[in-house]
Order: sequence, then structure tokens, then C-alpha cells
Amino acid sequence: MRDNQMVRRLVLAALLFYALGSFTAAQWELRQQQTETRDLEEKKQMLLAQSRELEARLTAVEDAGQLRRLAWEKLRMVSPGERIFLFTKPEGTSD
Repeated sequence: MRDNQMVRRLVLAALLFYALGSFTAAQWELRQQQTETRDLEEKKQMLLAQSRELEARLTAVEDAGQLRRLAWEKLRMVSPGERIFLFTKPEGTSD
């Protein structure tokens, strides 16, 4: 009878330690998931802000005049039929 009680106590203690270990592992995994969720939410907000900025830039560029101005400023492109005059300084002169 005494051996029966000892076995029961050992089984109960083993179950208790198993439950405690499982609970601890679940808590750790939950914290990891919460951290990952928070990081992903921050990244999502950053990407949404970037998307809004790109949408605004796209809307601005869709205007033909704006597009022409940007093409000239950034790429030095001209429309067909336009002429570009480049003025250079003669060698040996300074400004």
C-alpha cells in the first residue's frame, strides 16, 4: 500500500512538472509571437506610409507638364523638334 502511494505521488509530481513545463513553453512562445506581431505591425505601418508617399508622387507625375519638367531636370530630355543650345567658355578664360 505504501508503494502504491509513492507511485501515485511520483506520477502526480511528474504530471505537475510536465504541466508546468508545458505552460512555461506556451508562455515563451506567446511572447515570441507577440514580439513578431509587433515587429510586423511596425513594418506594415512603414510600408503603408511609403506606399502613400509613392502614390502621391505618382499622382504628381501623371500631370503632363510635371512629367515634362522632371524629364528635363533629371534626364535633360527634350521634346521632338526642340533644340538645345549649350554655351561653353573658350579655353583659357575664367569667370
